[in-house]
Amino acid sequence: MLSERGTEGLISTRSYVYEQYKDKINTLTIGELINLLAAHPEMIRRPILMDAKRLEIGFNDDEIRRFLPREVRKNDLEKLIRNAL
Repeated sequence: MLSERGTEGLISTRSYVYEQYKDKINTLTIGELINLLAAHPEMIRRPILMDAKRLEIGFNDDEIRRFLPREVRKNDLEKLIRNAL
């Protein structure tokens, strides 16, 4: 799996539904967890971004920027520098 935290990284602990299932989640099989998340998609952290080598789950501005093409990141940096001057 591409996630460093495994399935734990997929689950939004801020979700109201999470509170109802938090004691059971660690005992679920992967199939049961998939069924739970399918029934309660609000428990899934968002956004989920992935490419051939990386997976990013949840909002992290710096990590999300890494999914942008290098040229876009370079243009954004140049624009920030121009605006700062």
